[in-house]
Amino acid sequence: MRKILLSGVAFGLFVSKLIAQGNCNPNSISGFYGTEQIVISNNTILNSLDNSFTIECWFKPQLPTPTGSNLIRRGGNWLIQWSDRTPVGYMWFGSQYYLNGNPINDTFWHHVALSYSGDSIRLYQDGLLVKSVKVSGDIETGSEPLSLGNYNNNSACNCLIDEVRLWDRALNSFELQSKMKTQLNPASETELVGYWQLNLGNGSTTLDLTNNKYNAVLTSNLSFTSDVPFDTCTNLSNYNILQSNSCSVFPNPTNNSITIKTDKALLQCRYLIFDNTGRLLIEGVIASENTNVNLTDLKNGIYSIIVSGSINQTIKFVKL
Repeated sequence: MRKILLSGVAFGLFVSKLIAQGNCNPNSISGFYGTEQIVISNNTILNSLDNSFTIECWFKPQLPTPTGSNLIRRGGNWLIQWSDRTPVGYMWFGSQYYLNGNPINDTFWHHVALSYSGDSIRLYQDGLLVKSVKVSGDIETGSEPLSLGNYNNNSACNCLIDEVRLWDRALNSFELQSKMKTQLNPASETELVGYWQLNLGNGSTTLDLTNNKYNAVLTSNLSFTSDVPFDTCTNLSNYNILQSNSCSVFPNPTNNSITIKTDKALLQCRYLIFDNTGRLLIEGVIASENTNVNLTDLKNGIYSIIVSGSINQTIKFVKL
Protein backbone atom coordinates (compact mmCIF):
# COMPACT_ATOMS: atom_id res chain seq x y z
CA MET A 1 0.00 0.00 0.00
CA ARG A 2 1.13 3.53 -0.53
CA LYS A 3 -0.01 6.23 1.76
CA ILE A 4 -0.78 9.73 0.71
CA LEU A 5 -0.15 12.68 2.93
CA LEU A 6 -2.99 15.17 2.76
CA SER A 7 -2.71 18.48 4.41
CA GLY A 8 -4.67 21.61 4.87
CA VAL A 9 -19.18 -5.22 17.59
CA ALA A 10 -20.02 -8.60 18.19
CA PHE A 11 -18.66 -11.43 16.04
CA GLY A 12 -20.92 -14.08 14.56
CA LEU A 13 -19.94 -16.99 12.34
CA PHE A 14 -16.42 -16.70 11.05
CA VAL A 15 -15.22 -17.66 7.61
CA SER A 16 -11.54 -17.79 6.69
CA LYS A 17 -10.47 -16.01 3.54
CA LEU A 18 -7.79 -17.01 1.06
CA ILE A 19 -5.76 -13.94 0.15
CA ALA A 20 -4.13 -13.32 -3.18
CA GLN A 21 -0.60 -12.05 -2.98
CA GLY A 22 -0.73 -8.27 -2.98
CA ASN A 23 1.74 -5.67 -4.11
CA CYS A 24 4.84 -6.10 -1.90
CA ASN A 25 5.93 -2.51 -2.26
CA PRO A 26 3.67 -0.82 0.29
CA ASN A 27 3.32 2.96 0.25
CA SER A 28 0.88 5.76 1.01
CA ILE A 29 0.54 9.28 -0.37
CA SER A 30 1.62 12.51 1.29
CA GLY A 31 1.53 16.20 0.47
CA PHE A 32 -2.09 17.29 1.06
CA TYR A 33 -1.19 20.63 2.58
CA GLY A 34 -3.02 23.06 0.33
CA THR A 35 -4.75 22.62 -3.02
CA GLU A 36 -3.38 19.11 -3.57
CA GLN A 37 -5.92 16.37 -4.18
CA ILE A 38 -6.62 13.07 -5.88
CA VAL A 39 -9.64 13.00 -8.19
CA ILE A 40 -11.73 10.06 -9.42
CA SER A 41 -13.96 11.69 -12.01
CA ASN A 42 -16.00 8.74 -13.31
CA ASN A 43 -19.57 9.61 -12.32
CA THR A 44 -21.11 6.44 -13.75
CA ILE A 45 -20.15 4.38 -10.75
CA LEU A 46 -20.72 7.22 -8.26
CA ASN A 47 -24.28 7.81 -9.51
CA SER A 48 -25.04 4.09 -9.43
CA LEU A 49 -24.67 4.06 -5.63
CA ASP A 50 -28.37 4.72 -5.12
CA ASN A 51 -29.51 2.80 -2.05
CA SER A 52 -26.39 1.46 -0.33
CA PHE A 53 -22.65 1.99 -0.27
CA THR A 54 -19.51 2.03 1.89
CA ILE A 55 -16.47 4.27 1.55
CA GLU A 56 -13.44 3.52 3.70
CA CYS A 57 -9.79 4.43 4.11
CA TRP A 58 -6.85 4.51 6.48
CA PHE A 59 -5.51 7.89 7.57
CA LYS A 60 -2.68 9.09 9.77
CA PRO A 61 -3.24 12.57 11.26
CA GLN A 62 -0.39 15.03 11.37
CA LEU A 63 -0.09 18.16 13.47
CA PRO A 64 -1.59 20.71 13.38
CA THR A 65 -5.14 19.55 12.56
CA PRO A 66 -7.17 21.86 10.30
CA THR A 67 -10.88 22.42 10.91
CA GLY A 68 -13.30 20.91 8.39
CA SER A 69 -10.64 19.19 6.29
CA ASN A 70 -11.63 16.44 3.85
CA LEU A 71 -10.35 12.90 3.73
CA ILE A 72 -12.81 11.71 1.05
CA ARG A 73 -15.62 13.74 -0.51
CA ARG A 74 -18.21 13.44 -3.25
CA GLY A 75 -19.31 17.09 -3.63
CA GLY A 76 -22.21 17.93 -1.34
CA ASN A 77 -23.57 14.36 -1.41
CA TRP A 78 -21.38 12.64 1.17
CA LEU A 79 -17.96 12.91 2.76
CA ILE A 80 -15.60 11.86 5.52
CA GLN A 81 -13.86 14.77 7.23
CA TRP A 82 -11.02 15.07 9.69
CA SER A 83 -12.11 18.03 11.84
CA ASP A 84 -10.76 19.24 15.19
CA ARG A 85 -9.06 15.86 15.72
CA THR A 86 -12.35 14.01 15.16
CA PRO A 87 -13.49 11.92 12.15
CA VAL A 88 -16.86 13.12 10.86
CA GLY A 89 -19.25 11.46 8.41
CA TYR A 90 -21.76 13.50 6.40
CA MET A 91 -24.61 12.72 4.01
CA TRP A 92 -27.28 14.84 2.34
CA PHE A 93 -30.89 13.59 2.04
CA GLY A 94 -32.70 16.90 1.65
CA SER A 95 -31.24 17.72 5.05
CA GLN A 96 -27.74 17.52 6.48
CA TYR A 97 -26.78 14.50 8.59
CA TYR A 98 -23.50 14.73 10.51
CA LEU A 99 -22.08 11.79 12.45
CA ASN A 100 -19.23 12.64 14.80
CA GLY A 101 -16.69 9.98 15.73
CA ASN A 102 -14.47 9.75 18.79
CA PRO A 103 -11.68 12.30 19.27
CA ILE A 104 -8.19 11.11 18.29
CA ASN A 105 -5.32 12.57 20.28
CA ASP A 106 -2.42 10.81 18.61
CA THR A 107 -0.65 10.64 15.26
CA PHE A 108 -1.07 6.90 14.66
CA TRP A 109 -2.84 5.20 11.77
CA HIS A 110 -6.64 4.92 12.08
CA HIS A 111 -9.33 3.36 9.92
CA VAL A 112 -12.60 5.15 9.13
CA ALA A 113 -15.65 4.08 7.11
CA LEU A 114 -18.99 5.64 6.20
CA SER A 115 -21.89 3.45 5.03
CA TYR A 116 -25.52 3.76 4.01
CA SER A 117 -27.77 0.69 4.06
CA GLY A 118 -31.04 2.14 2.73
CA ASP A 119 -32.38 2.91 6.18
CA SER A 120 -29.37 4.06 8.23
CA ILE A 121 -26.13 6.01 7.93
CA ARG A 122 -23.28 4.54 9.98
CA LEU A 123 -19.83 5.79 10.90
CA TYR A 124 -17.14 3.28 11.86
CA GLN A 125 -13.85 4.09 13.51
CA ASP A 126 -11.07 1.49 13.67
CA GLY A 127 -13.62 -1.17 12.70
CA LEU A 128 -16.17 -0.34 15.41
CA LEU A 129 -19.56 1.35 14.96
CA VAL A 130 -19.38 4.72 16.73
CA LYS A 131 -22.48 6.53 15.44
CA SER A 132 -25.61 5.77 13.40
CA VAL A 133 -28.74 7.65 12.40
CA LYS A 134 -31.98 6.40 10.83
CA VAL A 135 -32.75 7.88 7.42
CA SER A 136 -34.18 6.51 4.18
CA GLY A 137 -34.16 7.43 0.52
CA ASP A 138 -31.89 7.14 -2.50
CA ILE A 139 -28.43 8.68 -2.51
CA GLU A 140 -28.48 11.85 -4.59
CA THR A 141 -26.63 11.85 -7.90
CA GLY A 142 -24.55 14.68 -9.29
CA SER A 143 -21.64 15.70 -11.47
CA GLU A 144 -19.00 16.12 -8.73
CA PRO A 145 -16.01 13.74 -8.78
CA LEU A 146 -14.79 11.73 -5.82
CA SER A 147 -11.86 13.60 -4.29
CA LEU A 148 -9.24 12.85 -1.66
CA GLY A 149 -7.79 15.82 0.17
CA ASN A 150 -8.54 19.37 -0.83
CA TYR A 151 -12.02 20.38 -1.99
CA ASN A 152 -12.76 23.79 -3.58
CA ASN A 153 -9.33 25.05 -2.50
CA ASN A 154 -10.34 25.50 1.13
CA SER A 155 -10.30 22.15 2.91
CA ALA A 156 -6.76 20.79 2.94
CA CYS A 157 -6.14 17.78 5.19
CA ASN A 158 -2.87 17.36 7.05
CA CYS A 159 -2.87 13.56 6.87
CA LEU A 160 -1.45 10.49 5.24
CA ILE A 161 -4.07 8.43 3.38
CA ASP A 162 -3.98 4.80 2.27
CA GLU A 163 -6.15 1.88 1.10
CA VAL A 164 -9.24 3.73 -0.23
CA ARG A 165 -12.13 1.37 -1.03
CA LEU A 166 -15.61 1.99 -2.45
CA TRP A 167 -18.32 -0.66 -2.15
CA ASP A 168 -21.77 -0.86 -3.73
CA ARG A 169 -23.20 -2.22 -0.47
CA ALA A 170 -23.15 -1.48 3.24
CA LEU A 171 -20.41 -3.38 5.05
CA ASN A 172 -20.92 -4.25 8.71
CA SER A 173 -18.46 -4.06 11.57
CA PHE A 174 -17.35 -7.69 11.24
CA GLU A 175 -16.61 -7.30 7.52
CA LEU A 176 -14.66 -4.10 8.09
CA GLN A 177 -12.57 -5.64 10.85
CA SER A 178 -11.82 -8.77 8.84
CA LYS A 179 -10.79 -6.85 5.69
CA MET A 180 -9.28 -3.58 6.81
CA LYS A 181 -5.81 -4.88 7.72
CA THR A 182 -5.09 -6.72 4.50
CA GLN A 183 -4.76 -5.94 0.83
CA LEU A 184 -7.74 -7.38 -1.00
CA ASN A 185 -8.08 -9.48 -4.11
CA PRO A 186 -10.82 -7.52 -5.97
CA ALA A 187 -11.85 -10.57 -7.98
CA SER A 188 -12.92 -12.38 -4.80
CA GLU A 189 -14.84 -9.48 -3.23
CA THR A 190 -18.58 -8.87 -3.62
CA GLU A 191 -19.52 -5.42 -4.98
CA LEU A 192 -16.12 -3.83 -4.46
CA VAL A 193 -16.39 -1.20 -7.21
CA GLY A 194 -13.30 0.92 -6.54
CA TYR A 195 -9.99 0.04 -4.85
CA TRP A 196 -7.09 2.46 -4.71
CA GLN A 197 -4.13 0.99 -2.78
CA LEU A 198 -2.20 4.18 -3.56
CA ASN A 199 1.00 2.30 -4.25
CA LEU A 200 0.55 1.58 -7.95
CA GLY A 201 0.54 4.20 -10.62
CA ASN A 202 1.89 5.73 -13.78
CA GLY A 203 3.02 9.33 -13.59
CA SER A 204 0.15 11.39 -12.22
CA THR A 205 -2.22 8.40 -12.12
CA THR A 206 -2.86 5.92 -9.31
CA LEU A 207 -4.63 2.73 -10.29
CA ASP A 208 -8.03 1.33 -9.40
CA LEU A 209 -7.39 -2.39 -8.93
CA THR A 210 -10.96 -3.46 -9.73
CA ASN A 211 -12.00 -4.36 -13.26
CA ASN A 212 -13.80 -1.00 -13.46
CA LYS A 213 -10.41 0.75 -13.83
CA TYR A 214 -11.56 4.04 -12.31
CA ASN A 215 -8.01 5.32 -12.11
CA ALA A 216 -7.38 8.47 -10.07
CA VAL A 217 -5.45 11.59 -11.05
CA LEU A 218 -2.88 13.04 -8.63
CA THR A 219 -1.84 16.68 -8.44
CA SER A 220 1.85 17.46 -8.86
CA ASN A 221 2.86 18.07 -5.22
CA LEU A 222 1.72 14.71 -3.90
CA SER A 223 4.30 12.03 -3.15
CA PHE A 224 4.49 8.43 -1.99
CA THR A 225 5.89 7.43 1.38
CA SER A 226 6.74 4.04 2.91
CA ASP A 227 4.79 4.82 6.09
CA VAL A 228 1.79 2.45 5.91
CA PRO A 229 -0.91 1.15 8.30
CA PHE A 230 -0.13 -2.51 7.62
CA ASP A 231 2.09 -4.61 5.40
CA THR A 232 0.98 -7.90 3.84
CA CYS A 233 4.60 -8.68 2.94
CA THR A 234 5.36 -9.67 6.51
CA ASN A 235 8.85 -10.90 7.26
CA LEU A 236 8.51 -13.85 9.63
CA SER A 237 11.93 -13.05 11.08
CA ASN A 238 10.24 -10.11 12.79
CA TYR A 239 8.35 -12.58 14.99
CA ASN A 240 9.61 -14.88 17.71
CA ILE A 241 8.80 -18.54 17.10
CA LEU A 242 7.05 -19.58 20.30
CA GLN A 243 5.46 -22.64 21.80
CA SER A 244 2.98 -21.09 24.20
CA ASN A 245 0.42 -22.47 26.60
CA SER A 246 -2.04 -19.81 25.41
CA CYS A 247 -2.00 -20.98 21.78
CA SER A 248 -1.60 -24.36 20.08
CA VAL A 249 -2.73 -26.11 16.88
CA PHE A 250 -3.97 -29.63 16.21
CA PRO A 251 -3.73 -32.03 14.52
CA ASN A 252 -0.16 -31.40 13.45
CA PRO A 253 0.68 -32.73 10.84
CA THR A 254 -2.75 -32.23 9.27
CA ASN A 255 -4.64 -32.64 5.99
CA ASN A 256 -7.45 -30.26 5.00
CA SER A 257 -8.13 -28.36 8.22
CA ILE A 258 -6.51 -27.34 11.47
CA THR A 259 -7.86 -26.15 14.81
CA ILE A 260 -6.31 -23.21 16.67
CA LYS A 261 -6.75 -23.64 20.43
CA THR A 262 -6.38 -20.43 22.42
CA ASP A 263 -7.05 -18.87 25.79
CA LYS A 264 -10.10 -16.63 26.16
CA ALA A 265 -7.76 -13.64 26.27
CA LEU A 266 -7.02 -14.13 22.55
CA LEU A 267 -10.65 -14.19 21.38
CA GLN A 268 -11.30 -11.76 18.50
CA CYS A 269 -7.57 -11.46 17.80
CA ARG A 270 -6.39 -12.08 14.24
CA TYR A 271 -4.57 -15.14 12.96
CA LEU A 272 -2.35 -15.13 9.87
CA ILE A 273 -1.03 -18.14 7.94
CA PHE A 274 2.19 -17.75 5.92
CA ASP A 275 4.18 -20.05 3.69
CA ASN A 276 7.92 -20.52 4.19
CA THR A 277 8.70 -17.48 1.99
CA GLY A 278 6.71 -15.17 4.28
CA ARG A 279 3.78 -14.82 1.86
CA LEU A 280 0.42 -14.27 3.58
CA LEU A 281 -2.11 -16.88 2.42
CA ILE A 282 -4.98 -17.00 4.90
CA GLU A 283 -6.16 -14.70 7.65
CA GLY A 284 -9.10 -14.63 10.02
CA VAL A 285 -10.39 -13.92 13.50
CA ILE A 286 -10.17 -16.16 16.57
CA ALA A 287 -13.92 -16.63 17.08
CA SER A 288 -13.80 -19.26 19.83
CA GLU A 289 -11.32 -21.13 22.02
CA ASN A 290 -11.20 -23.76 19.25
CA THR A 291 -11.19 -22.06 15.84
CA ASN A 292 -11.26 -24.36 12.81
CA VAL A 293 -9.44 -23.24 9.65
CA ASN A 294 -10.01 -24.76 6.21
CA LEU A 295 -6.70 -25.58 4.48
CA THR A 296 -8.11 -27.14 1.31
CA ASP A 297 -6.60 -24.46 -0.94
CA LEU A 298 -3.08 -24.85 0.47
CA LYS A 299 -0.48 -27.13 -1.10
CA ASN A 300 1.35 -29.69 1.00
CA GLY A 301 4.20 -28.11 2.92
CA ILE A 302 5.31 -26.29 6.06
CA TYR A 303 3.39 -23.21 7.19
CA SER A 304 3.41 -20.77 10.09
CA ILE A 305 0.45 -19.42 12.04
CA ILE A 306 0.78 -16.09 13.82
CA VAL A 307 -1.82 -15.18 16.42
CA SER A 308 -1.68 -11.47 17.17
CA GLY A 309 -2.58 -10.72 20.78
CA SER A 310 -0.70 -9.05 23.58
CA ILE A 311 2.33 -10.78 22.03
CA ASN A 312 2.68 -12.29 18.58
CA GLN A 313 2.69 -16.08 18.89
CA THR A 314 3.92 -18.14 15.96
CA ILE A 315 3.53 -21.89 15.53
CA LYS A 316 4.66 -24.02 12.61
CA PHE A 317 2.54 -26.84 11.19
CA VAL A 318 2.78 -29.33 8.35
CA LYS A 319 0.12 -30.07 5.75
CA LEU A 320 0.38 -33.55 4.21
